[in-house]
Amino acid sequence: AFARAHFISESLTLTATYGWNDLAFVKATGDKAPGDPIDAAVRTSWSASLDYRPPLGDRVTGIFRIDYQHAGRAQITLRNFGNQIIPRPGRDLVNFRIGAAVGPVEVALFANNLFDENAPNIVGPFGVIFENVEQRPRVIGISASTRF
Repeated sequence: AFARAHFISESLTLTATYGWNDLAFVKATGDKAPGDPIDAAVRTSWSASLDYRPPLGDRVTGIFRIDYQHAGRAQITLRNFGNQIIPRPGRDLVNFRIGAAVGPVEVALFANNLFDENAPNIVGPFGVIFENVEQRPRVIGISASTRF
């Protein structure tokens, strides 16, 4: 599901998503039993964002954006290796951006993974992966761009 709203102000965009799945094996396979969830598939996920770009002058526009993403828990089931269930925790990411645009030039201060979420994207060891594939740590910086 996806939603976008402009009903409050042309300068404000609100966005939301929600995802749900109930994927599970129906028949036994070489490594899965009936009812086992699909490896690494999260049951629920959602996101929301607020993007506010008010005019600050004739050619200047403010930029304020915050977004949140949630992915629920998941697991990897290894029936051939001692009936192991390897859990992957849920994760929550918050990104933030504030800046200004002057004509086609945009400059902003940003923070990605603002609260330094460290839940792994993929739990290792699994197959050829010998350790966790980690979430990128918090990144704070300044971005600049232009449109032609």
